[in-house]
Amino acid sequence: MRTSVDALSDSLFRRDDAPRDRATLMDLVFEQFTKEHIGDRGKLTSLLQKEWSASRDSERKLDLGLLLTDVLINQREWQRAKEVCQQLTGRYQRDSRPYLHLAIINMMMAVETMLSPETATTDDIEKMSKNAIDSWKEFKTKYELAKGSTDSST
Repeated sequence: MRTSVDALSDSLFRRDDAPRDRATLMDLVFEQFTKEHIGDRGKLTSLLQKEWSASRDSERKLDLGLLLTDVLINQREWQRAKEVCQQLTGRYQRDSRPYLHLAIINMMMAVETMLSPETATTDDIEKMSKNAIDSWKEFKTKYELAKGSTDSST
């Protein structure tokens, strides 16, 4: 089974001078940053976005989308991460991972709204909190369904 790490390795290091197969992800990222002097995370994000958009393989597209979402979450780009996640949940409805990412994003957006009382209204806070709760419930439902289908196939 391929992972997000495999997808990142494929997308970032598919070159003649690519690092060794057994290098850790951190080794690969460090080597790539050193080679290309990538000083900002925006280049990584745009590279992942390009690879994700161009991918035709369903499993790879899912892995790249999840990885892109992780990067966007780490950059606190909630809205962009949410947009990617919504595309993933629309396309991969049986996989609970995009729903988990979406729940995390909605929770973080709700927390940031609550921590900005000077700009947030009570209605905004209630709406964001409800969104987060609904997203979490949807993730739990998808997770239990996936778990149930895994249990019944073993």
